[in-house]
Amino acid sequence: CDSTCGSALQLDCEGVCDGDATTDCNGVCRGNSIERHYCADTDNDGLLNIDSRSLNCIDASIPGNCNPNFDSCLFMDCDNHPMYTGTVINCQGELPGSNPNECDETSDLCIDFNDYKGDGECDYSLTNCKEFNFDGGDCNLVDCMGTHFTDELCFLAFDANCTTTYTSIVDSTMDTEDGFTTVEHDGLSTIDTTMTVTGISIPDGATVASITDDYTFELSVPASGGAGNNLTLTFGIEPFLGDGECDESLVLDEDFGLELNFNCAEWDYDGGDCESTSGRIIYGHKFANSNLNSLSSPIP
Repeated sequence: CDSTCGSALQLDCEGVCDGDATTDCNGVCRGNSIERHYCADTDNDGLLNIDSRSLNCIDASIPGNCNPNFDSCLFMDCDNHPMYTGTVINCQGELPGSNPNECDETSDLCIDFNDYKGDGECDYSLTNCKEFNFDGGDCNLVDCMGTHFTDELCFLAFDANCTTTYTSIVDSTMDTEDGFTTVEHDGLSTIDTTMTVTGISIPDGATVASITDDYTFELSVPASGGAGNNLTLTFGIEPFLGDGECDESLVLDEDFGLELNFNCAEWDYDGGDCESTSGRIIYGHKFANSNLNSLSSPIP
């Protein structure tokens, strides 16, 4: 609109070049209608029925909105159930308490779900949805199906991160000997065979091959030059991304049907693990030979 070749400037709905006027969901320029979940008073008892919730284009000033960021007093009688005062519904459209009659001052059923937002943890079963800005930004990773998650969630589910190496132990009491695989330590660190090992005298790609006892473990490769006493070694757990397997369905939570899929361009087709020998791309996804007949449909 500025007569410049290649310019990204556009006319707004008032015809102003690069203006700020936008059209609302009713097609009205600078209108005040927005898309919100709306509930109806289906029983004509003055209370809104959460089961009637639907997404509608309505005037922003209309009461009775069931968006999770709104006070549940709009559809719950807080005079009879005061514990619901100031509470909100979760991503599944459920009230904090499963039974209003069981909600009292000593119960933990009636929770202000806003307390979960932005607390540093991805509360995916409560506030991990668009209305809550995906738990206030805590669920900051997105898989190929649009599922928001974190590596911390992956570690809780699988004892391994999904996208980055999890560093669990840094120990400065390790004794290694050049050319040998046996490593001795003070027994204070809990070491597992799923861990990678890095540090002085440790070749690239080394892992814990086996555990001899509480004070000794075996490396997958012999220690090299620089071996000695009280060396600092770092132990970690490799992520699923780029681990050699095509991760198209990592079940994060069976109850919620939550699966993760990294087989898309955004995740470099699971770090290159989902590369077909023919190079074919089907619906934007690449498939390893062993996975051509095992397509999954995760729930975002």
